[in-house]
Amino acid sequence: MERKDFNDTTISISDINRILLLDGNELLEQTCMLLHEKLHSFCTCIVELNEANHVASTLAYVQENTVMDDLQYDINNTPCEQASNSDTEFCIYAEKAYQHFPKDPFLVDLQLESYLGYPLKNAQGQTLGILISTFKTPITNPDPILHYHKLFSKIIIHQLRAKWLVEKTDTLLSQLSEQTKRDNLTNLYNRFSLANHLKHLMEVKGKKSSLVLIDIDGFKEFNDLYGTHIADRVLLHSASAIRSAFDNVDTIYRIGGDEFAAICEGDVVEQRADALFEQLHSGFQYEDLQLNFSVSLGIVSFSDAESGDDLLLKANLALKLCKQSQNCHIQYYDSRLSAMHLRRSQVIEALKLDLAATVEKSALSVALQPIVLLNGDNWSRFEVLARWNDPKLGVVTPDEFIEAAEHTGLINRLGERVFELACEAKRFLEQTLGYSVELSVNCSAKELAQPRQYLSQLTQKLERYGFAADEFTIELTETVLMTQSGDIRQALRGLHEKGFKIALDDFGTGYSSLNYIHRYDIDCIKIDKTFVQNMLTNLKSERIVKLIVELAKQLQVSIVAEGVETELELNKLVGMGCTSIQGYLYSCPLSPPQLIQKIENLPPQSSSSK
Repeated sequence: MERKDFNDTTISISDINRILLLDGNELLEQTCMLLHEKLHSFCTCIVELNEANHVASTLAYVQENTVMDDLQYDINNTPCEQASNSDTEFCIYAEKAYQHFPKDPFLVDLQLESYLGYPLKNAQGQTLGILISTFKTPITNPDPILHYHKLFSKIIIHQLRAKWLVEKTDTLLSQLSEQTKRDNLTNLYNRFSLANHLKHLMEVKGKKSSLVLIDIDGFKEFNDLYGTHIADRVLLHSASAIRSAFDNVDTIYRIGGDEFAAICEGDVVEQRADALFEQLHSGFQYEDLQLNFSVSLGIVSFSDAESGDDLLLKANLALKLCKQSQNCHIQYYDSRLSAMHLRRSQVIEALKLDLAATVEKSALSVALQPIVLLNGDNWSRFEVLARWNDPKLGVVTPDEFIEAAEHTGLINRLGERVFELACEAKRFLEQTLGYSVELSVNCSAKELAQPRQYLSQLTQKLERYGFAADEFTIELTETVLMTQSGDIRQALRGLHEKGFKIALDDFGTGYSSLNYIHRYDIDCIKIDKTFVQNMLTNLKSERIVKLIVELAKQLQVSIVAEGVETELELNKLVGMGCTSIQGYLYSCPLSPPQLIQKIENLPPQSSSSK
């Protein structure tokens, strides 16, 4: 296309406004089309640079009034190489461009006379792309051409910075997810990988496989007697023996402090379990120490379970019975393991009765743990934790009654009761302390799967007690975001519209949910206590915590560190930029009256710092 006299062509304000109303690829393509048409270029394009391999990839490319397919090319020996490396504002060859770059096939083959490249830089000044126009004739009056390229480069940079920010965040997520799939010490897969793998294996492996849980007997005593260094050697030796016994390293997991898992295919589980027990029972020599210990194994066949979660539950039942029985080191699950099922049934019946009673007669209660903002004026944020001391059953753990509620359809009623108790606690605290407090309340996947009912329950309680939604944070685990039941996005949108804040609890312990972090409006990320408590002795855990803090900054959300127990952990977190702290360093979960007493007995300045 012959370039016409540029002085006869202008780009109007309406043209620019039309571009500003667009976004994404459409904005990039229409920007190139506008410059191409108005400036009568041979082609106009926007390229993104990969400095590692010196390759440019077109994000938008217009030639002969047509949006062309994307392409890649080597920038070596091209004007794009100069544009990417230049500290100047632009790179221009007003004539004989093809002669200046005889090794550039695009310029030479098409005999292109002139070239203009306008670098697109990020906030740090790094050139990540170029806005390019080429012409078949010399540029005799470069000023207007430069003016419009400069103008539109700013619009393009604004669009691309969002893209680059997402890519940077995705890179952080990728690093984080890669480090959270495996156990730091043994490099075996971890508990969360096991849950994902079991779900898949139950679908494809049939019923001839078995799940084996392995627990080191008396491991705490090893740790207390010899210290973590020797205890780690025991774990590494155990991991090596399990690898040897079960062959395939990809089906072996470390799922807890002293607990491992293995998936055994076929009907050889008995022989392998016996071999593993004998190998570990014989102990091993480390330096001057002869370390003798034993293990307990709980085994369940895939044919005895309906799902991956069911497999883990039944293997745990077998393992618990094994550890409770004298002279038993290998326990297979069978239907006679009924005691735990009986307890579960009793919990379910007692829970139904309790939830049917009024809140005044309920044995359910709440404990509160402070979330301390360093340098704050006082303790004003607390996480609400459900507790239950039943008259007949005694203390029922949260794991017991929450699991029972989820499996019997009582979870919504339980959540409603806990929120009401939280409102009662909030009223008591504010009346006693004389200032407003904010509470964080946990929410399960099954509650959020019925968003209208859940939101209605919350708003009714707020109206009854006269509280505002922005005084409450709803805490979700990563499992909630991974669930397929209900419209999670709709539910979170509804909570936000009412004014509730959303926190992502136990962050970093999941894998698949990392892919969903962009999809949901999250106000706060809570770092899982496992990483916090390991970061002083484990470099991987420290790096994960740093990544999570940096990720929170990128996403512009607040960050809370859970499970902080020591001054050293606190100082490390503060150095990373995390100043909202929850953990036993400040307080264990307490009943509202106990919490009041704790706050009133705090020494000066301790309400916000240690």
